[in-house]
Amino acid sequence: MSAIHFLVSGLMKFPLNKIDGRIHLGKFTENPGGVARNIVDAMSKLNSDPVFISAVGEDIPSKLILSTLPPNATRYIQIVPNSSTAQCDVVFDSKGECQLLLGDMEIHKKITPDLIKSNEDVIKNSALLILDGNLTIEAFGTALELAKKHEIPVFFEPTDVVISEKPFKTPHWKAIKFISPNVNELKHIAKILNISIPDHSRALNIEEISCIAKLLAQHIDNIIVTLGARGVVIARYADSSTNLLTTKKDKLQVRHYPVDVVQKIVNVSGAGDCLASALMSSMLRGLSEEQCIAVGFQAALSALQVPAAVPDKLEVNWFVQKVNYVTIV
Repeated sequence: MSAIHFLVSGLMKFPLNKIDGRIHLGKFTENPGGVARNIVDAMSKLNSDPVFISAVGEDIPSKLILSTLPPNATRYIQIVPNSSTAQCDVVFDSKGECQLLLGDMEIHKKITPDLIKSNEDVIKNSALLILDGNLTIEAFGTALELAKKHEIPVFFEPTDVVISEKPFKTPHWKAIKFISPNVNELKHIAKILNISIPDHSRALNIEEISCIAKLLAQHIDNIIVTLGARGVVIARYADSSTNLLTTKKDKLQVRHYPVDVVQKIVNVSGAGDCLASALMSSMLRGLSEEQCIAVGFQAALSALQVPAAVPDKLEVNWFVQKVNYVTIV
């Protein structure tokens, strides 16, 4: 649930420390994107039948975006006259790594508490409510309140460090049962919840990340930390053979799932979203944690190989039984 982004990405060949008014040569592409839109796209391609509650402008980008998603997924999107669809300019370096983003996100404010309340029937009949970080605090409060009212588990995708704290400024944030931060978002959310973390600038090692995830799991049942080339750390109250969507609580456990080195990377912009989408689709199919991670890694790898955030075809093996992991706790 959130606004859609239209991405204009450029491949820049010069270092960002030379932003002084000069022209930087690059190549440009235009693609529909944004965390929520990417998740709806990917989950649709994985046959999970998601429904998208959002808002777009009455403009050319919105027409393109709506045309890329199944009609069943877009029927609850509000088209707002005289408004611009959210847009984001993303600058990648020659290695495909994101270096800079510029965004016009005003339309997020059109996803109001009233719009969310008008879709209460959709929410209460859902198996999982997925929220990204682009909602206003007021909209977060309403969505989380409805999830709590109807006992719907919430999966929060933080989206960006600065906005990752918003749901925790509402009285209903404990409706969040799943969260998928990267390391910077993990550290920021931990600070918001008064969790002590290492205070230094160097990159955290797996043990330090696992320690923070374990502490955060005392507030949110399932922590899924995305680590890029280092894989995923999961902290939750269940073992690896248990369905990731389970609500039964066992002892708190932490596992690190490493990932194979990827030799060829076209761009990284949609890999995390495809990973999260595959995890959620796997959860809804009743797969174990291990299987969910294996499917998620397959989807992320597919996304790394294409220019678009979500591949045209997203095919995974749902029947993978085992994946390597290291038990931390």
